[in-house]
Amino acid sequence: MKLRSVVRIHERHPKEGDMANLTVVEGQSIQAVIDAAVPGDTVTAGYGTFHEALRINKKIIVESNGATIDGKHVLPLGVEKGKDPKSGKTFNWAGLVDVTAGGIFRGFEVRNSLGRGIRVFKTDGALVQDNIVAYSRSSGILVFSAANILVNDIYGSGDYAQYSRGKLTWPMALMLRGTNINAEGNWVHENWGEGVGVGRGANSVRVLNNTSENNFALQIYVDHAQNIVIDGNTCRFNDPTFFRSGMPPESIALNNEIDGPENYLNDNIEIINNIATGGKWNFGLWCKDGRWGTSNLYVAHNDFYDGIEGGMRFTNAVEVPHVNVLVEKNRVFQVTGIPITPEVPGVTIRDNPINPEEEPTPPPPVDDHEEILEHIQALQTAVEDLANITERGIELMLAFGEALNALGDRIAILEQAQAEDEIQGGKIRSFFAALKAWLIEFF
Repeated sequence: MKLRSVVRIHERHPKEGDMANLTVVEGQSIQAVIDAAVPGDTVTAGYGTFHEALRINKKIIVESNGATIDGKHVLPLGVEKGKDPKSGKTFNWAGLVDVTAGGIFRGFEVRNSLGRGIRVFKTDGALVQDNIVAYSRSSGILVFSAANILVNDIYGSGDYAQYSRGKLTWPMALMLRGTNINAEGNWVHENWGEGVGVGRGANSVRVLNNTSENNFALQIYVDHAQNIVIDGNTCRFNDPTFFRSGMPPESIALNNEIDGPENYLNDNIEIINNIATGGKWNFGLWCKDGRWGTSNLYVAHNDFYDGIEGGMRFTNAVEVPHVNVLVEKNRVFQVTGIPITPEVPGVTIRDNPINPEEEPTPPPPVDDHEEILEHIQALQTAVEDLANITERGIELMLAFGEALNALGDRIAILEQAQAEDEIQGGKIRSFFAALKAWLIEFF
């Protein structure tokens, strides 16, 4: 039999800045405790499933020890925004969990939202971290305001229509549409729309070290956004379940869609240090109907592997041309198809090696500290013996002491940087060989 405990609200003192730790167990309402909390409090939900929508509208921490927020595709309540004519599934744009006012939400599973899984808005620095967000009818996580979105697992978003659906909404699983957003370390996979989307007024957004794979529409998409960094991400496609129109979608793409704001086109964007493999094309600079181009784009130091049709493609912009687009130092590995399409006006393509020989994997570092210490001890004994019989031996011992100090510095370097072991170890062994030869010659 499951026992229902009482929500524990610590007695609050009237002094300013007092913080309480509030706990909730299955069968109770997390929202009721949120409503009772004041800024600075921590609300902890224990293991179990909670069928409710949450509104975190104050600067508090809401965290979980294994709790699931399950909307059952009934919550959140909201105005219907779409319906799939094939399945009859509907969706809205409300959030099963809303985070505002700089709140923190972490450690939950959020699943089966009728709308978005988590929405972040009206905040100057919320944190959404270490959550699992699954099977939202619309987006998994939507961010309108400054926030850190860290190490979340997002899958199954946009599941109201699991096929190529024309004019119906294609929600982005992780949608970043605000200012000063940092999305880092998230795993975005097997969603029925774009994986990571940056756009429609986004500014100063950093997409760092995320993995976006097997998403239906695209892996990473930038649309009507400015001052954006896409750095160190991995994009993969290898699951035919999520084919779009019979083949994989593109991996990383930029575009200014014609229903977006004409006065806010893509500008000042870096696409650097990413890896993409298995897309239709692994990088694309689009221009819908030749209308609006992208300005001040830098694409460099990316690795693109095995695009189905090709590696990188560029579309001409006529009405508003591309301006100052530089594509350089990317590696394209392409057995069939077109590695890189030709330049278009406003785009410079240079120094992008095709099918280069990959650098060999360096051998593992050699840990020869014990060997070094044995040499030191043996030579130290020999020098001490020499010091007992010759003044020159005393001079040698002093010199050897200085050498030991230098070796100590090198050993410290070895302990701090294992990758340098082989190099430093070789230098040390060379030193001892030279010293041994000198001793033999001198005596």
